[in-house]
Parts: sequence; structure tokens; C-alpha cells
Amino acid sequence: MHWLQAYQIIWLNTVTGCSGDGLVVAYVLITTATGKENYVLEQMRKLPGLSEVHQLFGQFDLIVRVETKDYDTLCDMVLGKFRTISGVTSSRTLITARFKRD
Repeated sequence: MHWLQAYQIIWLNTVTGCSGDGLVVAYVLITTATGKENYVLEQMRKLPGLSEVHQLFGQFDLIVRVETKDYDTLCDMVLGKFRTISGVTSSRTLITARFKRD
């Protein structure tokens, strides 16, 4: 995802007020270079603030569940941390519309 597309998604959710109880929850689907799946998985697990990281079969190689305090923090994580890991070739960020803790 291009940084401008990520910013537009974040801006849209901020404007529409889809925030639930103030926690931003997103799922990030990550594609890696062939043979880099395990390396990227281990690097992702070292990052603070990730709820879950799982390896997948199929079109995407990893899925990451992220909980952040705001959209700016989410943007910083995806663009500044995830996409800078060697072996990551692309990502798709799915931001939940509303999130409430039970």
C-alpha cells in the first residue's frame, strides 16, 4: 500500500468517528519474498505492541493483529516498522470499523 493510500484510510476513519472505545484495531496482511517467511515472522515477533502474529498459507504469508491508541501510531507501525523489515514485499492493512472490549 502506498503511504498516501494508508493516510487516506486513516483520515477517513478519523473523520467518520469509527473508533469504538478509543482503541484502534487493525489486521495487517503481509507478503514476503520467497524463503523469507520465517525471518520476517521472527522480526515481527520482536516488535512491541503487536497482539498476534501468525504465519499463513495462500496469497499472504503473515497476518498481524495490531492494537494502538490512535491512527497515527498505527501508520507509524505499518510504514515505519513492518514495511522496513528486509523480506517484506507488500502489506495490506484492514482497519476495524469499531472495536469494544467485552
